[in-house]
Amino acid sequence: MKELDSSGIFWLPDHENDPLSGRLTYSPTGNIMLTLIGDFQNSLRGPKGTIFGTIKSGEVTLLDCFSKGVWRRIPGISESGYIANSMLLGHIFEEPEPLFLSARVRFSDVDSWIGRTPLDDRDLQDLDNNNSKPTVKIQPIEDSVCSFSRGKITVRHVWNYRDRSIAGLTLYQEPHIHIQYDSPTPFKEIAKDVGRLESFITLCIDASIDLDEFVVRHPDIRVQMLSGDFSKSQRDIEYRAPRLKYRTPAERKERQSFDFLISFDEAGGVNGLAQWLDSSARFQRALDSCMSTRHATRMYAENRFLNITYAAEAFHRITQGGTYMEVHQFDELMAAYMTATPPEHKEWFAGRMTYGNDSPLPKRLRELAVIAKGTTRPMIGKEGRWAQTIAQVRNELTHLGEWPSKLSGNELYFLSESVYSVLRVAMLLESGVPQAVLDKKRTSNPVTWHADRIEAALTHAREALGLSRSTAE
Repeated sequence: MKELDSSGIFWLPDHENDPLSGRLTYSPTGNIMLTLIGDFQNSLRGPKGTIFGTIKSGEVTLLDCFSKGVWRRIPGISESGYIANSMLLGHIFEEPEPLFLSARVRFSDVDSWIGRTPLDDRDLQDLDNNNSKPTVKIQPIEDSVCSFSRGKITVRHVWNYRDRSIAGLTLYQEPHIHIQYDSPTPFKEIAKDVGRLESFITLCIDASIDLDEFVVRHPDIRVQMLSGDFSKSQRDIEYRAPRLKYRTPAERKERQSFDFLISFDEAGGVNGLAQWLDSSARFQRALDSCMSTRHATRMYAENRFLNITYAAEAFHRITQGGTYMEVHQFDELMAAYMTATPPEHKEWFAGRMTYGNDSPLPKRLRELAVIAKGTTRPMIGKEGRWAQTIAQVRNELTHLGEWPSKLSGNELYFLSESVYSVLRVAMLLESGVPQAVLDKKRTSNPVTWHADRIEAALTHAREALGLSRSTAE
């Protein structure tokens, strides 16, 4: 996402006649900061305030704002500051929940992931051979389109250029992902869809990616010409917000196909994207917890392990369910216990037993590992042994005692990676990625690169926690 530094005028909703001059700055790795000359005479409306403005590039709506305070400089001019969690560039949205019909996003690394080229390899060979009259043919890449439950998704390749000079012209293509909705959709729902796409590509690529552009449109919001009339073209409304983890284009290294867990085609192409949008909504909270271990710049090893283990447990509960005993048996047991429980303790006991019949964590982890074993068995070994170890480590971290942890941060990191690897495969299978595709990855670098370190962490964890050498699968 592009940085922004612009002066302009700003005002609060319903107080457009009391504007203040100020400066708006934004960086993907920083904050959206608004510095004003003076202070608004009225307070922000509600706990999540909105501020409107006009800057050099056009109108802007600042969302979820809060005050940084007011300060006075000599000889007496006061200034005030506000931070916004996000902003929409291109329009003033007075409604609390703006609606749109389409979105366009651009992510880093997607060109390598998709792997399409408009160039003929034979033409490139002519260039390599210093042909005096090289000819390069460019064949436009056709759009890929697929429907999902609320609309359709399109992958479109857009041409651009850089560094025009006497020496030549650099052409490059950028894959854009378009989402067209069947009906006006709240922006928050669109943002969730974009987040799901980012998560899916992250799982496939085996590394976090960067969101470089996020644009929404609505037919009723059109481009205004110099004459004041509105054209037929819809206006681009650009969304910008701080990113937890962002690399500038200059900081990025090109990733190759062997770095990916699965390619765009192996994931099902645009059909895979559409299936993911429909299926992943069901386990959104588990997915968010999983992605927290990918997108955070820094995270304590204990928190990383607990987050990914919570995600695995939640994903299993959502997609597989499972109880310790048959429901009717548990109900009979609860009735017997409630009969024997003193009246003053019945409410406490019922609360404590709310999740008493849930499958225990070792069983949930083992079942996920069995689902993913075609891919992850070379990494984690026997599923029962791995599941028991991970569950005991979770208990060790959850039930804090007076003694330091028996496991190092390095060991917790690789144990976390093992849980992530199992959960990643289970999520991809749940969204429709073929089992055969993932099974072929069992010897790939994204699966095996840390197998030795995972095994060492598992062995030490079992020794430190006093677990038996043999565990039934």
